[in-house]
Amino acid sequence: MVSKSKGLKSSEIIKMSNSTFFQKTTNVLPSLTPYYRWDGFHDQEFVSSTNNVFADLNRDNLPDLIFHFWSGQNSENAGAVVSGGSPNRLVVLLSNGDGTYSDGTFTLTKSDNPIQLDGVSRKSLHHDFNADGYQDIFFAINREDGRSGQPPETNNAFSAAILSAGNGQYEIKNFGIENWYHSIGIIPSGTGVEVWLGGYSQSSGQIFRDATVQLASGFGYKLGDTQTSFSPVIQVPGHANTFTAIPNLLDLDNTKQVVSVVDIFSGGAGLGLFVKDSDNNWILSSTNFPHSSQTTVNFVSHSGNLGQTPVTELDGKVVLAIGHSASGVLQLFPDSPFIAGFKASGAVVANPRSDGAFYEQDAQPFSTIQFYSTENDTLARLPITIVGEDQSQNSNFIEFMDLTDDDLTDIVVYPYSNTGSPTVYANTGAGVFIKVPDNKFPQEATNWGNAASSKFFDYNKDGVQDLIVGPMNGIQRDHPQQDWVLFRGTDYLNIDDITDPITITDRFESTVIKTWSGDDIIFDTNSNSNSTDINAGNGIDTIVYSLSVDNYTASEINKSVIVTPIDPSTGGADTLTSIEVLQFSDGVAQLTDLIRPEDIDRGIYRFFNVDTGTHFLSGSTVERDSVINNLDAFNFEGPTFRAADPTNAAADTVFRFFNTQTGTHFFTQSTVERDNILDTLPQFSFEGEAYKGYTEQVDGSIPLYRFFNTQTGTHFYTAAEAEKDSIIDNLPTFNFEGTAYWVDPVMG
Repeated sequence: MVSKSKGLKSSEIIKMSNSTFFQKTTNVLPSLTPYYRWDGFHDQEFVSSTNNVFADLNRDNLPDLIFHFWSGQNSENAGAVVSGGSPNRLVVLLSNGDGTYSDGTFTLTKSDNPIQLDGVSRKSLHHDFNADGYQDIFFAINREDGRSGQPPETNNAFSAAILSAGNGQYEIKNFGIENWYHSIGIIPSGTGVEVWLGGYSQSSGQIFRDATVQLASGFGYKLGDTQTSFSPVIQVPGHANTFTAIPNLLDLDNTKQVVSVVDIFSGGAGLGLFVKDSDNNWILSSTNFPHSSQTTVNFVSHSGNLGQTPVTELDGKVVLAIGHSASGVLQLFPDSPFIAGFKASGAVVANPRSDGAFYEQDAQPFSTIQFYSTENDTLARLPITIVGEDQSQNSNFIEFMDLTDDDLTDIVVYPYSNTGSPTVYANTGAGVFIKVPDNKFPQEATNWGNAASSKFFDYNKDGVQDLIVGPMNGIQRDHPQQDWVLFRGTDYLNIDDITDPITITDRFESTVIKTWSGDDIIFDTNSNSNSTDINAGNGIDTIVYSLSVDNYTASEINKSVIVTPIDPSTGGADTLTSIEVLQFSDGVAQLTDLIRPEDIDRGIYRFFNVDTGTHFLSGSTVERDSVINNLDAFNFEGPTFRAADPTNAAADTVFRFFNTQTGTHFFTQSTVERDNILDTLPQFSFEGEAYKGYTEQVDGSIPLYRFFNTQTGTHFYTAAEAEKDSIIDNLPTFNFEGTAYWVDPVMG
């Protein structure tokens, strides 16, 4: 076994309560009731605030809260033909600098009237667009508020920007043409930052296509001639569903790749990778379809109408209307290439009925997150696994962030539910994510039905994410509880109590792999060619190597084992922590099979105990091998000297004691000292003869020097003159006690 001392067993891990990581705050957020009941909503029944932005607008280094409240159609108008705007109101709550907020809409805009945008916000973001040191806010706007949407132009609206004027004031600007916008993104380019919009009704003119797909261009804008204006439109590959820019690791200010939804000529949607050519024009480089097959089936709608509809097979499921509605980018491990993450959703119909038709009423919601590589300008779906993924949630938004403070980016899904609690999947660093237990997050039931959702942000700038929960999907204007709840994050998430087993079959060339308290298995497929740090946590964990044990060597550092292929072309070194089983193509091996300690006649072997900072000596090869294989705190340093020849007349017994208080061993050849310890120091457990030492110098022997460490109350022994001199010169806490006895050198 590589590791024996593992700390708490899985059954002994302290269970964390909700309050361990999040504490409900009071008197931080002002009441939002006045905004829900604003007269401008007239007789509307429901008010939503789906897209909310948390960004520092007043430059006090604390995030401010930007809410966009809007009302949908009343029940009697649902599905009706409606034109004109949707009642809405933009509200800015500025941080007061003391952990509380107050309405700062007038302070920022100097508008005496409530701020209204041109419709309903669908996506939002913030960025210092005009490079004046202030964050700017952007909304993708449409009028999709429960109206029929027929003709489609009735869903059209201008999108909105809240642009800093550079003096602490902001201007509200419409931009784009009137369109059915649903997506928005910031794209750094070589000539300045661009904001892109994707709309359903109209294109900016260009059609990107190949033989199977097409994409009507979206609308891109740079900063105009003034600080609060926009350039003429740029034709860009941004679909209304969603798109995402892939950061350019060679130049983060110049995006070279964008992944966007594309429309398939045969029906449905796929994904396309767009790259910049040598003339800085966007071209379609590669496509990827999320489904393995597509066919047309008999279909009965909710209203009972029989017709035909296309269905796709996705990961073994028959899915109706598969599409992508949210996206982002992440790195699987530090300094790795960025990959795209897309939320694919639809409805699953398990089987047709006896009449051979699929029924819409049998469909169940389906949602999953897919990952794509863009290396070599080719879009390829990655075989990334999410253990415990909830594929039935109703959610609009996903996010990628590190919630566990391990430099690995985790997945956050913000579903609508009664509690509004997020769903988080922790990253192992090697193509496997695992669901974090729900009890790590606030589970306070609301009376908002399933309209509650949440968002992480660091409201007090302590480095730990906080969580705001509210009825983002809409509640009645006269609802008795309209105030949102802010939970302060008290610490980074600790998920060491995850006991679900994890199997990593593909390392994705990761440099960092982390698992927790399950019985985990990690294979060496696609290992990093340089080195990988692997910490498997609690549980009985196995690492599987594809070659036989004689192709590897090992060494120890602290409580880790470094396993290195003898032939570097077969892979890099693994630094293993908390791995119990080493498996090779020829079977399970012990650590001694890789370290291969050399047996020396009368050899005394030295270990360094990283827990106590002391050394341990053993003259037994059986004990030596047992310590190597079972005690991860003991680092093997090899043979340090040889015991005295027992046939020599000057050879005599060296006695060994174990100090139960310090966890260290003591060696003496003096019977007087031995007897005194036995009589006066009960914490010293006598272990008998350790080996033989010379009572005087004999031909070829060398002195074994003894030091007393006044800090730890332990002794140190060395037969090396250089080591003795270095300790005397540099370690004043080590009192030199002279020669303990004489021994033979390893060589000689």
